[in-house]
Parts: sequence; structure tokens; C-alpha cells
Amino acid sequence: MAPKRHTHSEEDRRRRQAFSASEVKQFDMTLKDQVARDTIGRVLDKNLMVLAGAGSGKTHELVARMVNVVRTGTVAVDRIAAITFTRKAAGEMRGRFFAELKACAQRATGEEAHRLGQALEKVDRCFIGTIHSFCGQLLRERPVEAGLPPDFLEVDDREESLMRRENWDQFVQRSFANEDIRVGRLQELGLRTEDLFPFFERRCQFGDVQLKPTSVDKPDLERPVLALRAFLDRVEPQIPEPSPGGRDAAQMAVRRARLFLMNRSPQSDADHLALLKILAGNLKVVLKSWAPHQVFAKEFRDDLLPEFQTRILDPVLTHWRQYVYQFAAEFVDEAAEAYAEHRKQNGRLTFQDLLELSARVLQNTPALRAYFQDRYRCLFVDEFQDTDPIQAEVLLYLTGEDIEEKNWRLLKPRAGNLFLVGDGQQSIYRFRRADVETFRLVAQKIVETGGEVVNLNTSFRSQGNLCDWVNGAFEPLFAAEDKKYQADFGPLYKHRENGDDVFSTRKLVIEKESKVTRAMVARKDAERIADFIAAALRGDTEFNGSEKGSILSPIAAPSDFLILTRTAGYLSHYAEALEARGIPFDMTGGSRLGESDELMALVDMLETIYRRDDPLPLLAYLRGDWVGLGDDELYAFKKAGGTFDWTAPVPEGICQSLHTTLSVALGRIKRTEQRLKTEMPGVAIEQCLEELGLMAFVRDLPMGATRAGNVMRVLALVRQWQSDGLNWGQMLCEFRAMIDDPDYKIAQMTLAAGQRNVVQLMNLHQSKGLQGRVVFLADPHDARSTKFRPEFHVSRVAGEPFLSLPVSKPNGPYATEVIAEPIGWAEDEAEEARFLKGEELRLLYVAATRAENLLVISMYEGQKEQGS
Repeated sequence: MAPKRHTHSEEDRRRRQAFSASEVKQFDMTLKDQVARDTIGRVLDKNLMVLAGAGSGKTHELVARMVNVVRTGTVAVDRIAAITFTRKAAGEMRGRFFAELKACAQRATGEEAHRLGQALEKVDRCFIGTIHSFCGQLLRERPVEAGLPPDFLEVDDREESLMRRENWDQFVQRSFANEDIRVGRLQELGLRTEDLFPFFERRCQFGDVQLKPTSVDKPDLERPVLALRAFLDRVEPQIPEPSPGGRDAAQMAVRRARLFLMNRSPQSDADHLALLKILAGNLKVVLKSWAPHQVFAKEFRDDLLPEFQTRILDPVLTHWRQYVYQFAAEFVDEAAEAYAEHRKQNGRLTFQDLLELSARVLQNTPALRAYFQDRYRCLFVDEFQDTDPIQAEVLLYLTGEDIEEKNWRLLKPRAGNLFLVGDGQQSIYRFRRADVETFRLVAQKIVETGGEVVNLNTSFRSQGNLCDWVNGAFEPLFAAEDKKYQADFGPLYKHRENGDDVFSTRKLVIEKESKVTRAMVARKDAERIADFIAAALRGDTEFNGSEKGSILSPIAAPSDFLILTRTAGYLSHYAEALEARGIPFDMTGGSRLGESDELMALVDMLETIYRRDDPLPLLAYLRGDWVGLGDDELYAFKKAGGTFDWTAPVPEGICQSLHTTLSVALGRIKRTEQRLKTEMPGVAIEQCLEELGLMAFVRDLPMGATRAGNVMRVLALVRQWQSDGLNWGQMLCEFRAMIDDPDYKIAQMTLAAGQRNVVQLMNLHQSKGLQGRVVFLADPHDARSTKFRPEFHVSRVAGEPFLSLPVSKPNGPYATEVIAEPIGWAEDEAEEARFLKGEELRLLYVAATRAENLLVISMYEGQKEQGS
């Protein structure tokens, strides 16, 4: 059950009455949530969970409480830890805390002034950072108890990906070398070890919970095969000769099954399964393909086939997948444990390791727990709804009264030691392990142990009419959903009043067209949005004005606008439309750098040097963007005696223009090779790009700002890797991996990246903490994340937490097939889908609450309106 939102109780009123008249005058009595703000700033002897609405000034209140804790002498500054969601947020909080502490010290007198002066001298000892850096600091301070080498290092995502692949391959190789009988059994069950690698990857992500226990007996496959034979005998005589349109999918499946029986009498389990799978799944029945037996076809479609699949096929195939799963899970669990031990022994820890090892060492070492409880007397946590659930364990071990208790759910935090800020309405990172159930559980625990849950609902961000619209649009949607999967809705109180005639939302409707694609809708939407922004920058819209309450200034600035899409797939269309109008923008979360033409061309050239005996890189370079030879020119080169060896001379028997082009292209390779021998890699590659004049050239191409930004990002990576000690060959391998590996996610950038006065363009998950005068919720064609089936389900609030994770493999370019599953996967999948559906609504809420003055919602008439 979710914690109830705090109201103004008699106790609150008595507490306010106890303040002196001078103290009361300091408060803005017009705020509807002022009692909650008073509680945050003044009631320092209680644990608090603050449910902070969008734009409610939560960071200001958090910092003010930190200062008050120090000012009153409740806790010394070096005994405080403040945990934030990102490094950027940590940097901002650090600056604000220092500024507020300094300002408070200048106003203070007597003992308070002395106390604050000492705090300023020690402010650098106050921890303010992410949960990962906090846990890393704990482990570095006491590595021996955690079983770690003192010089352990944290690895980034790329290095962790390489380590994971390498350790899996080594585990499989050892299993083969040791003649592990499990490998043979897996092969007999139709599982290749390579099919298990994605399962292993996901298993490593959730090392803190056990796989769902699954133990079933082997199913009988012969009876279903007999039933299938009888089914074929009934259906096959009704299949007519092929019509001009061909056979439908159901007819093809029936014929394939009969041919399978005729040509390959099934004997093994693999044969039985292959036969049964032929008639599984969605087999389309086209009535006109069954003429003149359409009456039977309808019965077959509506009754016979569904009954056979539901009664015979689905149960036995599910049973088989569960039977196979127990063997796959045991094998992969052992591989994951071996990999975890390898990381620990070698001191190469992932971000997840930092959390898990901190939780385990605090759980199992009472003396260490007591040490850190004394070290950190007061913990402040921001964005608690979106952090890893293990954070809850760490926090309660560090604040729990009983240092011997190992079950963190039974711990009672000491009064005044825990201050959490979060908002269940803005929990949007379930795919990163965020867990709304754990958020509720901790809130309940705070209340049960004498603390309070209070609300900050006054929005200092959005104009009043926009607050009204958000409340009216979202409150019924939140209320209509099951509270297990959805947060309680907290209405926004408006602080910025505006006239009744001031717009707060607009629809941007894209008309329905035949044979339209999502890309076409996105491009049209992008053109209209870019046209509006361009007009606003000229001052030519109805929203430009100088009177109070105007949506935009007489002449708008690019930074007034924020464009959000539900996914990153079509961000480039919006970027192209903005760039075509000369509007500066910064795109976050767009295409990978590995997909950029600039990087691919550079890699082609460098590989001609690195793999000088291989003609393929040279051929790719000559045909690529930097040379651009066609097949006819390459044929003429070859016919004249040319060889794909850049050290060989250019043959004379070709036309002068082709001879010149080849001489310049091959000369560039030779000069770059010489630079790589004599210069640092960063210098050599930069000189190569300068010689090409690449920056100036790509700047004048379509999407030139992004192309030029990509060149800058490539050079920045080279310099970074150079400082890390990589040689140019290792850099080339990294760039090649960046191109070939879709999970190597370094984003493209624009020349405007990092600038302030730009239009911000990103997907919704990147928008937390941002705002704009005008926010566009763009890309209206169906882009819901919930159209994809869940890949796993985690339950942490059950009696025994578990991970329900099936084994899947690709089935075509866009689909996957479940080949092994735990007991109850269908139910777990449906449960996870409910959580994702609830998160989809919260994602829209986050988008809507980024707007200060105006929210523009793009809608496509051919698509049902979703959410609000």
C-alpha cells in the first residue's frame, strides 16, 4: 500500500504556532505547502521522505536543511553525506551548499557564527556525489573487510562489456576442456552456449537477486506428436489446390508438418520439438485461399486450430522450455559467480559491484557498520525514486539501530539520520533497475518508525494555467490505474499566476494520410516545429509579447525551446529541420558516433595502414567519402595494371584526372603513416584531418553542425585515449568496435554542444531536471515503449526476492524467440507489462511538467490519442 500524502494536521498547526512571530514573518504564508517546507527546515530530529512535485524547489529545500543541520550543531559538516542521481547534479548541489553555508555564516553571530566558520573550513570533507561514488569511497576506506585489493579500479561500460564477453568465453572454453557433462546436455536440449550469452549478460546485471527457482520433470513429447498426426489427418484433406494468390500461412504449416513426417520420421526430442513448433504461433488463415472449403476454413480458424494450440501445443512447449531452463540457469549462474569473483580478485569493479559489495560488507560486518554509522551521522538523498534498490539496503544499514540485524527490511532508522527526496510520479528508469515498490517500502518504513512523509506541491516552474491543465489531464489517468503499479497523484499548486486568456497547451495535429510511415510523420512534424521556432526567433508568433504573462519575449531565444521525443530513433529528423533554418541546437541521446560517416571514413584510412597486406581496407577507402572512386574508375585502375597496395606506384596507363586523384589519395596514406611513426596519435590524426580540410568541408554539408561536431568528438576521444596510454592501433580497434558493436554507445554531437543558448533536443528519458519556456512533445506516431514485450521481471518485495528471466534468441531482424523460461514466466511477463504501462504514463507526466509557459503536443490523426 502506497504511503498517504501528507496533509496539514493539527500537529503541523501546533508546530507552526510554536514559532515566534519574527520567525513566522520569514515565511511566505501564501504557499499551500508551507507547513511541509517548515517541517523540512525546522524538524531536524525526525526522518523525512519528501514527495517533491515537478518544479517545487526540492534542491533548495534539501540544501537549506543541510545548512540548518550544520547551523544548529545537530551534525558536523564532515559527518554529512548527500547522494545525488548524476555527477552534474552533485556539482550543482556542492556549489549551492557552499554558497548557502557562506551566506548563513555572514548573517550569524556568536556561537552559531563560530560553528559555521568551522564548517566552511571543513566543507570539502562533506560528501556530495552519486551513490556509486559514495559506495566506492566506503570500499576504498575499508577494502580489506570487503575482500578487495586496496588499489581496486572502477571500469566504465565499455571495459565492462569486454570483460564480460572475455570471461564468458573463458568459462565456456574451460567447460569444454574439462569435458563438463552440462555442455553436452545443453546441446542435446537444443541450446548452444552462444545462445546463452545474452542471458548471461542480463543475469550479471541483477547479481543481487536469485533466479526464480525452477524444477520440472521432462515432458512426454510422444503423445502430443500422436495428437498432431490426428490433427493433420483431419485438416489436410480439406486443403485445396493452391489458388493464384498462393497458400496462406496455416496451409503452409500443415503441409510442412506432413512433409516432415514423410521424410524424417521423428525419433529424438529435437525432432519432436521441431515438428510441434511448425504448428505453433500465429498462423494466418485467409478464407479465399480455402475455396471451395471456406466453411471448414472458418471452423479451422476459429475453433480447431486455437483449441489444438491451447490444449496440446502450448502446454507441452511451455513445459519443455521450463524443463530446459533449469539446466541453462545452473550453467549461467555458475558463470556469473565466476565472473564476479574474477572482478573482485582482480580489483576491476563495475558500478553495480560498488553497490552490491558495499551492501554485503555492511550486512555481514557489524563493526564496520558501526564505524560508518559514526562516520556519516546524517544522509541526504535526492531523486530516490530513480536510484538502484540496493541503495535502500545501504542507507538502512548505515542508519539502522540494530547493527547485528542482517535483514535490511527489519531495520529501524535512527531518528533524524535519513532525509529522502523523491517523487513516484517521476519514476521513469525501471530499465535501469529503479523500483517503485522499493520506493514505497522505504517511505512506509520512515512513517512506521516515527518519521514523516511530506509533500512539496507548489510549482515555481510552470504558469498557473499549465498547472491546472496538468492536474486536470493527469489526475484521472493516475487514479484509474492500479496503485500497485502507479504512484499516487499529487496536484501541482500554482505559484505563477497568469490571465485566464493565456494559453497553456496547444495541439499540433498531423493529418492522416494513406501509406504513411512513422518517419514521414516525424519529418512533417519536425518541419512544422522548426518553422514555429524560426518565427518565434523573429518575433512573428502570437506568443511573442512584452506584456506580463507573455509566453515568449518579443524576440525569443533558442534556449526557450525544448523538443522531446518518446524514443531516440527519429531525433535526426528534428535536428535536420532546425539546422536547415540555421537554428542552433544541442541533441542528446541521438545516433551513435559509430554510425557517423566521418568516423567510418577515418577508420577506413587508418585500417589501410594497420592492415597493409589486406586489400579490402584500401578498397573501402578508395570508394569511401574521402576519395569517392566509382566501380568504372577502379576497373580502369585495375585494367591498367594497378594493385590494391598503397605502397605501389600509380600505373601510368590511366587518364590524368584519375592518376591525380589516386596519387593524392595514396600520398595522404603515406604521410599519415609517417606521422603515426613520429608523432603522438592525437597530433598525427589531427594533422591528417586538417590536411583534408574536413571540418570546413563537412560544415557546409546537410547536418553540417552535427558532422563537424562528430569530428571534434573523434579528436577528443583520441586525446583522451592518448592520455590513457593507448597507441594508435588500440585506438583504431576501439573505433572499429564503436562501428560494429551497437551497444558501444558514444553519442554524436553538434558544434553547439555545451552551449546555453540553443534549442535542446532529446528523448524523454534524458529530460529529467530540464525545463523550457515552450516544450514540444514531438514524434506523434506510435513510439510507445510498451509495444515491446518485457524481457525480465524482478520482484524485491516478495517473501524471497527473485529475478524471472527467460532465455531468448533472435528470430529474424526485429523479433526474439523464448527458448527456455522459468515457471510462471507468462504471469511474470504480464506483471512486468503492468509496471511498464504505469511507467509510460509517468514518462508523459515528466514531459508535460518540463514546460514553464506552454506545452505543445504533436498528434497524428491516424493514431489514437494516448495519455492526455
